[in-house]
Amino acid sequence: MDDYQTARLKSYRTTLTVFDRYPAETAAIPALGRALTWVRERVAEVEQAAEDQASYAPQGSAKNADREALATAALPVAQALAAKADEDGDEASADLYDFPYSDFAYAPEQDALDRAGVVLAAARAEDPAALADYGAEATHVDALEAAHTAFADVLSAPRDEVVRREAHTRTIERLIPEIALRFRRRIDRMMTRYRGTPFGDEYAAARRVVDPRRGTPDA
Repeated sequence: MDDYQTARLKSYRTTLTVFDRYPAETAAIPALGRALTWVRERVAEVEQAAEDQASYAPQGSAKNADREALATAALPVAQALAAKADEDGDEASADLYDFPYSDFAYAPEQDALDRAGVVLAAARAEDPAALADYGAEATHVDALEAAHTAFADVLSAPRDEVVRREAHTRTIERLIPEIALRFRRRIDRMMTRYRGTPFGDEYAAARRVVDPRRGTPDA
């Protein structure tokens, strides 16, 4: 939820508590009770959608961290392989493994994973002692394998999580205006009966929402 949607939801909750404090006055207008029941149900839907939406929020930052870990782990192993191949006179292999950091950190995700996989397979095929002579210890290769597995898992995670998150976003975008419309077209009109009373004053105060995008009231 963005700041505007959060402000609206907070206003809806506050407004509903006003009606809770004046049950007799609310019950005096049956249509008002029906409208409030509808609003409460929609507010509950928004709250659930917001909770579900938030549960998927860390995915992007987690994937970025896994990619950075992959690049950090792959680079020293790749450079050790390239250095060894160069000293062995194998120019083709030296060129093959001579990946810069950007090839892992900024290339398309699957390309970065594939390159790291090539480096990992080559490192596992090498004599660990020989590779260590060029700066890549067994711990470096193990770290690369762990990072490769983690990033592969992230990329193969079910795409339906993204779809569900987008569905929750659409639910919120649809319901917030619908609730606002129900207040304006029905509840506000019925509440004119209580204008100038404590009930009416509290209701009017709760209905005033400051739009954080403009810093102006937006009931």
